[in-house]
Amino acid sequence: MSNTFRLLQSASQEKAPAASNSRVPLGSDFELAHGLETALWVYDIDRFRIVNANAAALELWEADSEDDLHARDLRKDMSSTVCEKLRQYQQDFAEQGAVFRELWTLYPNRIPVSINVFMQGFRLPDGRMGMLCEALGTEVQTPENLRSAEALMHTDVMISLVTPKGRILYRNPAARKFWPADATHLQDLFVDDWCRHRLLPSLKKGEDVRHVERVQTSSDVAWYDMSLKSCHDAATGEPAVLVTAIDVTALKLARDHATFLSNRDHLTGFFNRSSFHAEVERILKRDRENEMALFYLNIDRFKYINDAFGHEGGDLVLRTTANRIAQHLRHEDFLARIGGDEFVILFADVRIREEARHRLNELRKAISQPDQVFNDDIGLVYLRRLQLEADIEKALETDQITAAFQPCVDLETGRVVSVETLARWHHPERGFVPPGEFIPVCEETGMIEALGHRMFRLGADQVKRNP
Repeated sequence: MSNTFRLLQSASQEKAPAASNSRVPLGSDFELAHGLETALWVYDIDRFRIVNANAAALELWEADSEDDLHARDLRKDMSSTVCEKLRQYQQDFAEQGAVFRELWTLYPNRIPVSINVFMQGFRLPDGRMGMLCEALGTEVQTPENLRSAEALMHTDVMISLVTPKGRILYRNPAARKFWPADATHLQDLFVDDWCRHRLLPSLKKGEDVRHVERVQTSSDVAWYDMSLKSCHDAATGEPAVLVTAIDVTALKLARDHATFLSNRDHLTGFFNRSSFHAEVERILKRDRENEMALFYLNIDRFKYINDAFGHEGGDLVLRTTANRIAQHLRHEDFLARIGGDEFVILFADVRIREEARHRLNELRKAISQPDQVFNDDIGLVYLRRLQLEADIEKALETDQITAAFQPCVDLETGRVVSVETLARWHHPERGFVPPGEFIPVCEETGMIEALGHRMFRLGADQVKRNP
């Protein structure tokens, strides 16, 4: 505490007892400061204004009078970081009776002036906590020193100094803002026990530590890139630890999400083909003696599901199937979607084949349960499909499907060099049926083989008639 502060406090205590948490009462007592050569002023932290100043302070601030100085809104030359820092000091004044000494840069007429300032809590007449400031003298500082001090105050990097046991000695404004107010030790900040029990012991061995860890902030749990280095406390010379912390939550979440997307199927959320191959390789390297069971499955006539109910219906079936499979898997089992309607299931460490068969039967029962509620519209679509299949089968038997020949011409010579055989269906009631309607059905049902044989025979017959 400075001698000037002691003088004002002593005079105040002779007149009246100080209010609770008060350092020096405001009012006529401040008249004692007007005859002092040391610059003194009282700052209203909440309203960003100087409410009292002696003559030396008016000269320092280049103000004509107290009213002139009081009218100035100091917020105009004050960054949000400085405002936040003074709010923190205000809390410390009220709760701890703290005092501070710092190098300040004032801007009386937009020209920077560097001074050492001693600060102490000061109760205003309405009971709010203000700040009594004493200028201890101007400082001649190099631009590098001034800029480094300014950067330390405004940076978003949290910088702290703690004892080897973790007790906090110093926190810059960023650290005070984001760390919990009740945190007194570095160990209070960590969410995981690993950090509490291993980081500080590593420092005692002289090892510098850098690790990304979950940290409890004043508002939430976040990820921080923590760097801890052994050093000494400049005030006492005792061993200390310098802690810097950078918020990397957004980067960590983005990286985790990217990793998830690269390993997972976007529709079902389960593993994808590349993850399946990597898992098989990992198991083969780790357990060459234990048996494992690998099952491949797909959904019969899945294309028909997409055609009948759209891709949304098809996606629903895929997700439902995957979830039903997952409900019957153990933690060590593996499920991946490797294609459109293709899944693979890996049962790790299967001791007997009967066990694998039993589990496979359970999966079949689960997957075979109905996915949609039947209604008249579904019935109508299904009946149309069945009728189309029956008509195609009859068309192949009764020669309704004929061949159309499309020549392939050599553009240089104009000669026909080959002929493409195309299937054409003339239904006795519907007339011409487009190939795009019946050929996919042939492919799904297996009738495509019979259709191919018929097209080959019709093409061969045409060649015989027109050699």
